[in-house]
Amino acid sequence: MKIYISLPITGYDLQERKQYADSVKKRLQQVYTDSEIVTPFEINPDQELSYAEYMGNGIAALLASDAVYFCKGWDKSSGCRLEHSAAFEYQISKFYEP
Repeated sequence: MKIYISLPITGYDLQERKQYADSVKKRLQQVYTDSEIVTPFEINPDQELSYAEYMGNGIAALLASDAVYFCKGWDKSSGCRLEHSAAFEYQISKFYEP
């Protein structure tokens, strides 16, 4: 199973968000030991992309996944809401950080 992590990034300290994404990934790897788990930072290592390019890469990774894990605050992030809509439209399993 492939799991994409969706988390709010815009408006946050980028380094803090990377660390948070890594910690979420580690927690998920402990539960889903046979799964590939990807973060937005792994699919967008280039810091010089436009917002549209970041989101396009994120949506492409999400559509190639079996499930999406939405971190706290996803509903306040336009990017995460877009990812949520894509997951809903393409019937990709969704689960949420408590």
